[in-house]
Amino acid sequence: MKIKFLTKDVKLTVSLKVYIEEKIQSLMETHFENILEILEIHIDFSVDHHHRHGKVQRIEVMVYAPHQILRAEEFANDVYSAFDGIIPKLETQIEKYKHKSFSKNRKIK
Repeated sequence: MKIKFLTKDVKLTVSLKVYIEEKIQSLMETHFENILEILEIHIDFSVDHHHRHGKVQRIEVMVYAPHQILRAEEFANDVYSAFDGIIPKLETQIEKYKHKSFSKNRKIK
């Protein structure tokens, strides 16, 4: 599993990077028996301008799993709280992904 961090107008500190890596690692270990199924995870940080709240932190997480891409996005005033808001969204998508069956469409001659 490879984690890529993409930032725009945000400084990524070492403590934030370690915090996110630990949370992602524990999330993937609890939901996937074989963690090698997950190909890549992209985490995108940016600062957006909200029409009522002003500057807000935006985090987008994209998990590249076989046959599907799981995506979650969250806005908050703090980067840590924005990331904590993403975890339940990813958990529901992972549960749906795990229970989905992927059939191989093979033609029998």
